[in-house]
Amino acid sequence: MLGRIFWAISTVLYPWLNRWWLPQPLILPAEVYKVGVTHYFSFLKARQELGYVPMASPREGMAATISYWREQKRKTLDGPTIYARLFVVIGITSCSVLLTCQT
Repeated sequence: MLGRIFWAISTVLYPWLNRWWLPQPLILPAEVYKVGVTHYFSFLKARQELGYVPMASPREGMAATISYWREQKRKTLDGPTIYARLFVVIGITSCSVLLTCQT
């Protein structure tokens, strides 16, 4: 209720206010609407009209998707590979050798 009151006041006063100090909205009304829209998809019409047959059932597809993203998460959490570690160690060593040789 309080938000609507301030919205009404700002709507009335907006043309007379200095616009440079007014903050830009973080999210526009059209974007708020897009967030609230729910999309449902079904392959039944494609099956009826085109004879489409899915390669996997929705349950199998969801299980494969979940296992894929779990594996991706595991890869990122495992950290860098041995090659990346060797590259860093060799790079730091060569930089320190070059710096000590120059002095």
